[in-house]
Amino acid sequence: MIKKAVIAISIILVVLLSSVGFLYAADKSSNKTYRVTASSNNGGTITPKGNQTVASGDSITFTITIDSGYELEWLRTDNVKEKGFTASSYTFDNIVKNHTIQAHFIKIKNTNNNGTTTSEGNQTVKKSNDIAFNTSKLFGFFHNIFLKIFNRLKS
Repeated sequence: MIKKAVIAISIILVVLLSSVGFLYAADKSSNKTYRVTASSNNGGTITPKGNQTVASGDSITFTITIDSGYELEWLRTDNVKEKGFTASSYTFDNIVKNHTIQAHFIKIKNTNNNGTTTSEGNQTVKKSNDIAFNTSKLFGFFHNIFLKIFNRLKS
């Protein structure tokens, strides 16, 4: 009688353990997935771009590449804007919800070797307006001469 009980319990345990293993395997194969959406404007790239599907608990890394003549103004993750972001990548770890990431680039103003900034394109100034020029100390002398000539022409 004890042998029959031990055999019956053994069979029940094998069935139960097999079921638990089967349920675990079925649960693992149906892991939940989440979407991570990446985008950027002109002036650089974020890769991978677009919608990425990521399994629950996994991580994904995005690489941020800045084009020549541009800089990264801000990086927005899940609607939180971070200015001054300087890393070349961003990683979402242990993903358990959908995420978004957006890189925004801006054109760098032209700067000459003297450290002064110049405007791009044609600049229009009305005859009645004064003009102010930002020059380096090295060219201060020429600046003063230019202003004298300009003021004479203006009057």
